[in-house]
Amino acid sequence: MPRFTRALGLLAAAVPLVAPPFMARCFAEASPGLVSPVASASVVPAASPRGEAARHHLRLQGTWALGRGTDFFADGHFQDMAHGNAGVDFDYLFSPGRLFTVGAGARYSYGSGISPYGGPHTESEQFAFVPFLLGWRGGTSRVAADVTLGLGPALGALTWGTLPGRAHVFGWGAGGEIAPTFTFKATEKVGVTFGFAARVLALSLDRTGVESQLAGAPGVHGEVTARAGLALDL
Repeated sequence: MPRFTRALGLLAAAVPLVAPPFMARCFAEASPGLVSPVASASVVPAASPRGEAARHHLRLQGTWALGRGTDFFADGHFQDMAHGNAGVDFDYLFSPGRLFTVGAGARYSYGSGISPYGGPHTESEQFAFVPFLLGWRGGTSRVAADVTLGLGPALGALTWGTLPGRAHVFGWGAGGEIAPTFTFKATEKVGVTFGFAARVLALSLDRTGVESQLAGAPGVHGEVTARAGLALDL
């Protein structure tokens, strides 16, 4: 048996000389215990200049709302009728280790629809959200998967059909989200992303001097979005 093991070790050492690199890598992964140190050194990819995997991750994704809604509790309920909501999400993530990530993001979404008060004109809604992100990261060399939780400040700007000149109503507050994302590697550093995000923003209206019952009125905006875009590992 020792001779058999030694023969396999010599064979493994010779493989990189006569086979393409990917075949040698497959042999080494299938038989780690039978590969000699010389063979291992020849088939293991060279380490990066930093000697570690990429730790900085950038993502830019377009979004489309699968479900959304906004409601402010002022003189009853103001409920929007927006039927479309598209936007853009940006993430910066840092991996201090193999499994966890921290970072920050920026989200912007725009929605439009028929006025809840009737009439021929449409209303619009715009929301910005800047979350601090904490997440888990895993996957394979070809497909990376992560789930992030985000908390941070939020801003909303809405047109309101009953206001003079259809002025904007502004809301300030904070929100949270959960977002699973898959990254399919196109190259070592560039990938294509696809995922989802569920987001809830709690806002307070800030529009004094127009309609007194609106000032300080609490409200909430929620949306579930599909996301797709590009990722860059640094």
